[in-house]
Amino acid sequence: MMHNRLFGLVFLMLLCAGILAGCGNGSSGSQSGSTEVKTPPAPSGGSISETATVKVYFATKDALYLVPEVRTVTGAGSVSLAKGALECLAAGPKSPELVAVMPAGSAVRDLQIRDGVAYADFNAVLMKKHTGGSTAERLTVVAIVNTLTEFPDIQKVQILVEGKKVGTLAGHLDVSQPLS
Repeated sequence: MMHNRLFGLVFLMLLCAGILAGCGNGSSGSQSGSTEVKTPPAPSGGSISETATVKVYFATKDALYLVPEVRTVTGAGSVSLAKGALECLAAGPKSPELVAVMPAGSAVRDLQIRDGVAYADFNAVLMKKHTGGSTAERLTVVAIVNTLTEFPDIQKVQILVEGKKVGTLAGHLDVSQPLS
C-alpha cells in the first residue's frame, strides 16, 4: 500500500515536471517570436478621470420630502465628483415628479474639502432669486447637505455665497456654520 502511494507521488511529480518543461516557447534564448505588451502612459496632468454614480436630492411636488435622484458624474477625485453632484443639483431634476430646490441660474463657483468639511461656494443667484419661505429654504439647504454628505470624506457642509459665509439664504435658517 505504501509502495503504491510512493509510486503515485513520483509519477505525479514527473508528470508536472514534464508539463512545465514543455511550456517554453521552443527557442533557446531567442525571443524573436515573443510579443511585448506595454501599458499605455498615464494621461498628462497626472490625474485619472473616473465616473461615479451619485445621489442628488430634489423636492417632491408637495414640498414635503427630499428624494434622491441617481446621476452619473465624471471627475478626477472626490472634490471633482462632489462638485459634479452639486452642478447636477443646480441644474434641477430630470424626473417630472421632482422639483428643483435651487433657483434657475444658481451655479457652483467652487468646492473645497478640508478636514471633513465641504466648502460649497455658489453664485449670488442662490440668494437673490431664492423663492423664500422657511420650507423652501430648508429644502435647499438640506438638499445641498444631503447631496454632499453622500461622499465618505464629507461629514459637514459650509455654504458660501460669492466666496463668503452668509447668515442665511432666505432669512429663516442659519447657515453661518458647517451643517451636517
